[in-house]
Amino acid sequence: MGKILLIIFILVIVLAMSIFQSLPLVLGGAAEKTVAIMILKTPLGVQEMRKKYIKTDTQPPHITIGYLNDGFDEKELLRHLRNVRPEPIIFDKWKHSESFIGLIPKNVDEIKRIIGPMAKYVDTGPRGGYHMSIAYRPQSQVLDAYTHKKAHDLIQVPVVCKVKEIRISKYKNGDWYKYKSVVYD
Repeated sequence: MGKILLIIFILVIVLAMSIFQSLPLVLGGAAEKTVAIMILKTPLGVQEMRKKYIKTDTQPPHITIGYLNDGFDEKELLRHLRNVRPEPIIFDKWKHSESFIGLIPKNVDEIKRIIGPMAKYVDTGPRGGYHMSIAYRPQSQVLDAYTHKKAHDLIQVPVVCKVKEIRISKYKNGDWYKYKSVVYD
């Protein structure tokens, strides 16, 4: 009898947890994530490495500007981005860890200039500062020494990248989708 009560108790707890987890969806949906990213025109080596070693990223080569707060003024943000004329971003340093390879920009001031007044809408900046990911393994899986060497063989720093687009993406159904963007010549 005690085992049956324990099983019923566990089932009630599991059911209650699933109801509370789905409650935001029933009451109008979970909070929607929005991110601003700077899409870059990159050398083929960058594209090749990203295609092979970043399986979880559906976005083209980019720098994450930041995750936007819920109250961001879309019209003001887009007006600013339409008026800015971005200079190329120059990557001159590597960033390595066991599970990550990236490039660090030299001219962070240019990135901040491009962001300009939209900075007030950024809730959270990019993890690890401004960078462009080259290779990544989730959950701290290790990238082997060959991958690190291959990145250095394919990509010679400094890397100069033209800003192609600033994209606002929304996170829905487990993936990022392009919402709005400003494209540059």
